[in-house]
Amino acid sequence: MRTTWIWGLIFQQLRYYWRQTLLAISGVAIGVTVLLVILSVTHGLEQFYREQMLQLTPHVTLEAGINQLVTADLQQEIESVEGVLASAPFLRFPALITRSLASESVVIKGVDWGLENNLHRIEELLEAGSWDVIHAQPGVLIGGELARLLGVELGELIQITSSQSALHLPVNGIFFTGFYTNDAKLVMMPIGLAQRLWNVEGYTGYGVNVVDLIRVTQYISPLQRKTNLWVRPWYQQQPALFIGLQVQRQVVIVLVLFVFVVAAFGIANVFLLRLLSQAKTIGVLRALGATPQNIWQLFIGQALLCGVIGSMIGLGTAYSIQLYLAQYPIRVPEVYYFQRLPVRWASSDIWWVIIVALLTCVIAIFYPALRFSQVQPTEVMKNE
Repeated sequence: MRTTWIWGLIFQQLRYYWRQTLLAISGVAIGVTVLLVILSVTHGLEQFYREQMLQLTPHVTLEAGINQLVTADLQQEIESVEGVLASAPFLRFPALITRSLASESVVIKGVDWGLENNLHRIEELLEAGSWDVIHAQPGVLIGGELARLLGVELGELIQITSSQSALHLPVNGIFFTGFYTNDAKLVMMPIGLAQRLWNVEGYTGYGVNVVDLIRVTQYISPLQRKTNLWVRPWYQQQPALFIGLQVQRQVVIVLVLFVFVVAAFGIANVFLLRLLSQAKTIGVLRALGATPQNIWQLFIGQALLCGVIGSMIGLGTAYSIQLYLAQYPIRVPEVYYFQRLPVRWASSDIWWVIIVALLTCVIAIFYPALRFSQVQPTEVMKNE
């Protein structure tokens, strides 16, 4: 028997049982919508933190290792690697910053102002102070949150104490990145002052910016071969933050997948009731020459079509919600360090969400379709 009739019968069945069809499509559409909207929020959060962190964090960091310093000038070798945009040496160590009775533990980063500005455009991050003054006069550059914690203003003297010595330096500038760790814990100064404060010669390592930020791992091996230094990509600079975001994302996905489980049970019930009412039709088709495989294809095709339509509706609805949230974002408490909920369309997750939706439909209909594909014409005629 030719199978070209199957698709025509699939459309007729979906149209005739339109209420059950609408329920099945709605279950898939709701699941796809919820999952894509939540994934868009998690993508937005990741992008927000990445952009804020990278304002003062290099794409790749090269370091000699724990308690070791780089004493050779490796900048030429680093910038000879294909894809490297710029590099700058730095000296980093912990210290205590004090102003009157207030004190905070911080990270000192000694830099070459010109080279560091090529990496991060520091002058564009200034909330207070002149870049010309910062570049020309000894002093420090601190984050806005640290300035608030210490109650310090531009031009005031602060004491910086390391395990080797202490210095009194003026605050020549205050920056703001929107990334709390940098704004509250980072103090920048000329690399010569940092070497004097720590009583060392040399650098902790080099910060490097590359062309392809997303595929940053491809630069690790070439940089290691050129410099013989320990190379770390940007996302390893704040491992706790990005691990936390990934765990949150996975937990949310698992929870939302239960929406598809519920939808699967609903679709299975809908199609089971439909199949029970179609026993006579199945018997007639079998008597006309339809094989069990044809019957199975008939109902699997209905489930897949419901899944495709539901996925497209869910995809369109989720995209519309994402556009609305981007235009009219939800305000959140300032404790999260951003005023509005960041949302970014989860384009990279669309394919697997749709696959999950289609599998949900197929799994839901699989047993009922298999059960009724075994119906024999004589059994139906006897029951009738």
